[in-house]
Amino acid sequence: MKHPSSPAVEVPAPANIPVNGAAIRARRKDMGETITSLAAKVPMSYGYLSQLERRHRVSMSPPLFRRLAAVLGVDDREIRAE
Repeated sequence: MKHPSSPAVEVPAPANIPVNGAAIRARRKDMGETITSLAAKVPMSYGYLSQLERRHRVSMSPPLFRRLAAVLGVDDREIRAE
């Protein structure tokens, strides 16, 4: 006897997290990091980080957001846009 196949269940992708580019830039500068050096530590592209700081991009994926916050040494709320 054949078992009916179960329907495929779609799992939604986690929503991107809105970021405060000015706060990211301020913390980076307080740390004495360049965009290139900080991006290498996350890791992420320096172009993407630059776009976040200049608000050409306003959100990022949760895993990347958490890595950036960890490298910056801040609580998530400090770089999250409201």
